[in-house]
Amino acid sequence: MGMTMKDTLKMHHMDKYHATGGRFVWSDGNKLCTFTPDSLLKPNTNYMIHVGRGMMHSGNMGNMGGMGGHGGSVPQGHMMMHFKTKE
Repeated sequence: MGMTMKDTLKMHHMDKYHATGGRFVWSDGNKLCTFTPDSLLKPNTNYMIHVGRGMMHSGNMGNMGGMGGHGGSVPQGHMMMHFKTKE
């Protein structure tokens, strides 16, 4: 429970203070979602994608709406993924 609370607080902090603005566009029969950031991503930088409950349960995510992801400590219905940009 402690790890879940810690990750949830961190997720809310990241969403509120460090989010990159942009636009999501669904295509291909709502099977493909493209995110276009408002500004260029920095090179050689770690980023995290937080897919919130609203998007997971919007009907666009197929049968992924029941998934949680990030070591089991992210609340059910949310998903977090990490990537690093090239230099």
